[in-house]
Amino acid sequence: GAAAAPPAATAAEAAAAAAAEPLVLPPPTAKLSAPLAVVLARMWDTAETHFREGARRVFRALREERALVSTHLMDVRVQFHDFLRRPDDKQPKLATFLQAFNSLPEDMRFEDSTKAELHLRCEELRHELWLETEEREAAARDR
Repeated sequence: GAAAAPPAATAAEAAAAAAAEPLVLPPPTAKLSAPLAVVLARMWDTAETHFREGARRVFRALREERALVSTHLMDVRVQFHDFLRRPDDKQPKLATFLQAFNSLPEDMRFEDSTKAELHLRCEELRHELWLETEEREAAARDR
């Protein structure tokens, strides 16, 4: 059989090949008049100056915004740290519970009725601590 011909290049492949080749401009066919060249040079200088000034304003605004965001982030971190460190009365409740628990004579701790009472007290303490935690969470969400 005859050898298969290579597939024809697609439009995208042709465009990619054309883009890869350096662009060669034709030589100028007419020269600019001196007054027109002066006007175009001034216009170019003006456009360049406006671009530079605009870029400077944008970069200055970006620096100012970055400083504001950085300051705000630090304030938020400090407020969050203070929020986490706010006092509560869970530790005194636990200390009171432990003192009452440890005040029981050791031989009573092994009686079933005493064990049941201690389990009930533990459950009540757990419930109190969770209620306080949920109240603080709700108060924090309402802030």
